[in-house]
Amino acid sequence: MKKSILRLGAQWLVLLLLLASRSAGPLHAQSADDANFMATVGQLRDASFVDKDKLVDQLSQSSHPGVQAVLTALLEDRLYFRNDDQKVVILKTAIAEDVTTADLIDPITLKGAGSTAIDGLTKIGTNNHLRKTLHTVLARFKLTSPDASVRLSAARDMEQDLDEGNVKLLHDRVGVETDSAVKKELETGLALAALDNSDPGSRLSAISTLRHSLRQERAK
Repeated sequence: MKKSILRLGAQWLVLLLLLASRSAGPLHAQSADDANFMATVGQLRDASFVDKDKLVDQLSQSSHPGVQAVLTALLEDRLYFRNDDQKVVILKTAIAEDVTTADLIDPITLKGAGSTAIDGLTKIGTNNHLRKTLHTVLARFKLTSPDASVRLSAARDMEQDLDEGNVKLLHDRVGVETDSAVKKELETGLALAALDNSDPGSRLSAISTLRHSLRQERAK
């Protein structure tokens, strides 16, 4: 009887070790991805604005699920680091004047990470150029969203700032867009940008596109 119990215990031990060995690979790979992501995010703490711009571009090329949340938080002044351990965290909401504590979000899991006193946090700052870069990068994320309504909203937002970067994003997306409403909005944005073109033919084509779009809106 005692031998049977020992044998059963040994079998369970072997089974547990086998399961652990099979799961170790993916867990390690995910952990390494998280570590690389947080190492890049951590560089934002002390980087100059020029280097922050480069880091934002580097993060935008990452496939980590926390990228969009981190960049959105940076744009909205919600990206901070804790003074005691230097860990970068996301604030759930922007700090109000009469608040002394802040709820935190972990950049990796995007889940709640407790709360802490505001005076124990330091904000990772931005300037106008960096904020413009962030707007462009986040627009790119939204333009590739699987949700057509998000893509439509992004296209309309970009029409408010048709700089060279945004025009390029609209141009790159219009050829692959499958939703008719979103595609029409992209074409409208490109037509608005073309109104400033030095080529008379481009301007006439843009006017024709906008006139057609206006007629469709009135017909609805």
